[in-house]
Amino acid sequence: MDTSEKTQNFRNQYYPSARQHFHLSKHITKEISKSRSYAACLIEAHFCEPLLT
Repeated sequence: MDTSEKTQNFRNQYYPSARQHFHLSKHITKEISKSRSYAACLIEAHFCEPLLT
């Protein structure tokens, strides 16, 4: 299984719809702006960026 297939499976498992993904991104962004936690920023960058491409 190549990386893009893994990413696709991950996306299908955790983000069944674009609307839910958008809502989750908004929620995470709101949490980060509230807490300004470096770890939270890293988590967002690691999990959300690949899913937006």
